[in-house]
Formats: sequence, structure tokens, C-alpha cells
Amino acid sequence: METEAHSPSERVVLRVGESQYFTTVGTLVEKSQYFKSYFSGAWPIEKEEDGSIFIEGDPHAFDYVMQYLRRGTFPLAFDVQRGHNYSMYSRVLEEAKYFQCPLLVAWLEDACYNKCVTWRVKTTIQEATELASSGNGSTRDPKFSPYSKCAEKVYECPRGILGHRGGEACGRKCRKAQGNDPREFDTESTIEKWIVARTEYLPHLGWMTDSGRDFLAHLATRPTLDMNPGLCERAFTSRRMKALLCYLLLF
Repeated sequence: METEAHSPSERVVLRVGESQYFTTVGTLVEKSQYFKSYFSGAWPIEKEEDGSIFIEGDPHAFDYVMQYLRRGTFPLAFDVQRGHNYSMYSRVLEEAKYFQCPLLVAWLEDACYNKCVTWRVKTTIQEATELASSGNGSTRDPKFSPYSKCAEKVYECPRGILGHRGGEACGRKCRKAQGNDPREFDTESTIEKWIVARTEYLPHLGWMTDSGRDFLAHLATRPTLDMNPGLCERAFTSRRMKALLCYLLLF
């Protein structure tokens, strides 16, 4: 039995697994063909006793789908030390296909997450006293290579105690053992300068949302893209790229 289409401002509660999502019809239908059909009024919607709507899906992956539906942000899962979470991307892709989110599907299928973060290796020469042992949140721990060495004389304890090497730890017994004998030194090679290589990661915001300039330009290179014209128009108008929209709809 056909019913009236739901108002975009209508508030709804979705239940996916044990998770609940409080949102509006407008948020759900803007970027999802699944929800656009679901709330079109073509059939009645069954609700749970508490008024929520049960949706079959992976609750962990659906979190990322919901974030996308709300703000158009893609699910970048990147850590400087571990890299990308490809398992998560795979799960979200299946949910994006099920809920028919064409731009999210395109971003995941084309591995656009690899474009969101790039890196470069920056090398510097530093004095040993200037070295930093770690980077910040956008760099990996640096790697060190010797650059230049210097010879240095090091005092040897007259009692042969390695822990006294350098003379700072020698006490009364050592001085007594030294007596009037000349002090003995050993020549030791030390590194005075290091080559420091740091890997820096650079974020590219144009790939992180469905209205990002880089992502929209990428869509023009796709041979096919199954999307509804209304959704595309909203995304492309935000960047004044109606010409690009027309190009896509022709192919």
C-alpha cells in the first residue's frame, strides 16, 4: 500500500545492531538511493515498539556510512605508524553498495584514500647535541646515519675499571693507584654530526569529502559512474562545476 512521502525534516531513529542513530529523513535520502526509496512512501515502514526503525547492516561499518551521510566526509582510516586500515575500507564498501551511496562507493573502489595522505622524506644534517629522538603526529620516528666523526682522548682509570672511563668516577683509591705515574689516555672516535631522515605526511583535504575539488575532478576520469542526477547536481553545484556534471551524465 502506497503512503505519502516522508518530510525531509522528519526525525527518525535507526537501529543497526545495538547502535542507534538519531537523524532526519533529509540527511538519509540526500546521498543514499536506498533511503530515498525507503522513505519515498512507496510502502509502509515498520517500526519497533520504541519507535525506532530496524536496519540490517554491520553496525561498525555503518558508523562510517552515517558520518558520510551527515557531512559528506569520507572514512579515512590512516595511522602514521600502521598505515591504512584496508579491512575497514572493505567492510564500509560493502555497506556503501548496499545502501547505494554512489560517491562513497566511487571513493572506496578507486582507492582515493591513498590520495588523501602523501609523504616525503626530508633529510637534514644535525649536531649530536641537537638530535631529537622522535617526530610529531605527522612524522614517523626519524632514522639516523653517521655523517662525520672526530677523534677524542678519553682518560683511562689506573685501576682498569671500565665504569671509571673518562675520569669523572675515579676517587681516592684511583688517585692512590695513579701515584706519580703519568695519566693514560685512549683515543676514541665519536660521531659529531648525523644525517637525520624524517618521513613527513601531508594531508590533502580535496580528497576527503564528496565536494572536494580533487575528488570531483577525479570523477570526470571514471568511465562509468552509477549515480542519480539530483545527488550529483548538489555535489557539483557546491563547487560551481555544472559543466563537469553534464560531462559525467553523458557517459
